Amino acid sequence: MLPGIIAFAGSMGNRYVLGTAVFMTIGTLPFEILHPERFPLEFIDRLMLLRILFVVLTISLGSTTLQTCGQSTVGSANVDYKTRQQLEQTAQSFVKAYRKRRDFRDCFEAFFVRDAVDRMKLSGFFKSMDMDPALIQNATTDELAHAYVAIMNYRFASLAYEFNYPKAPVPRELTTNKEDYRYLLTVIGESKLTTAVVTKEDLARFTREFEFAAEVYRRLLPRDAFNSAPHKRRIAEIGAAGRLDKLNGLPDLGVPNGTPVFAFTMDMFNFYFVNVQGHYRVVTLGLD
Repeated sequence: MLPGIIAFAGSMGNRYVLGTAVFMTIGTLPFEILHPERFPLEFIDRLMLLRILFVVLTISLGSTTLQTCGQSTVGSANVDYKTRQQLEQTAQSFVKAYRKRRDFRDCFEAFFVRDAVDRMKLSGFFKSMDMDPALIQNATTDELAHAYVAIMNYRFASLAYEFNYPKAPVPRELTTNKEDYRYLLTVIGESKLTTAVVTKEDLARFTREFEFAAEVYRRLLPRDAFNSAPHKRRIAEIGAAGRLDKLNGLPDLGVPNGTPVFAFTMDMFNFYFVNVQGHYRVVTLGLD
């Protein structure tokens, strides 16, 4: 599933949010969110392999829906220049940090709200990953954060791979040892069924498998992956760079109605920022 990376997806005006990070499961790939008008059909077909990251809106697989009742889009016209500048600088720093090591962990630790894992629990992100409720309660914050980071690492490394090599198949390194996987099978298109994550041992294995897949994709990326002509062309085709909307709250992620949430797009990332003591932090990520 793709919200949640398996998790969930919810509409925000004409945007879609993925479960926590919401960066969402393609659940079968909220993160799901893909409209034929914005993405070529062949591109959508490829992204379906990311099931564990985002939920395709056209396919109902029982993912949790992010409730946005009472939430409205104010629009970018109501965002002052200073705020927009701060948002752009934070987004640029996030993108720079990710490109430097191609590891989502650094971004999660430096740019997300400190209680991101608790907010993911509130939104139902981990439940949408077929994680046992008892495990969600008993797993440590670090264990759940590591699982989330692994999913995001897979999500963005594989997406960068798709941008640079749009016609390339799933790497052979991921398809030749299928018997070794328990959770990656849904991602590489070998199974439509998800496997429940019940014990802490299951959670550790889940995390290892997705980090392994992410590393495979990272190794295959060209050195100039984020400045290559194919990558820039794909970003241009999506046409959302610099887009900014101001939203009134995000209740499912613990942001009350009436509290400003800024949706800003840069490169591969659709950020949802909130102001925390004068600094903008990511409360979730989305994919248009």
